[in-house]
Amino acid sequence: DTAAGAPAAGLSLLAFGSLSELKGVDLLYEALAATGVAGRARLLLAGREERPGLLAALAQRFPGADVTHLGEYDSERLASSDHPLRRAASACQFFVSASRAPESFGLVLDEARALGLCALLPRLGAFAERAAEGEGALFFEAGSADSLARLLRQLLEDPERLGALRVRLPAPVR
Repeated sequence: DTAAGAPAAGLSLLAFGSLSELKGVDLLYEALAATGVAGRARLLLAGREERPGLLAALAQRFPGADVTHLGEYDSERLASSDHPLRRAASACQFFVSASRAPESFGLVLDEARALGLCALLPRLGAFAERAAEGEGALFFEAGSADSLARLLRQLLEDPERLGALRVRLPAPVR
């Protein structure tokens, strides 16, 4: 592992928000445990479990997924320079969401942009309306861990793609 906590020559991802099946946390675990991704990508996960024991059950079901739960966080203090998500974001290359909900606005997208992170998003609802492919965001098929795993493998094979995405990362919405 590197000092930032990402696997050597791998990806380090950050996901945050409500942790539930509706928000796709199970799809994140499944994609991280997929062939060609397991051992090469790590997920830092922040938020409150909507159902206690969910993350422990997912860790048992997908033992190849490298996931660290950072616990709950205070979204109201996100602008603070010492906010735990800011520290986590500095160790990550991408924000990722696998939400199955259409999201009425997709506030986490704005929060990810405020943290300086490019996003990996399901092509669904507000994410598809508010983000553009290649402009700080890449999309995968909503509800599909296989599609997310395919995207992660592509990024692992083409690490320079991140630089091209960062150049076109939209400014955060206030």
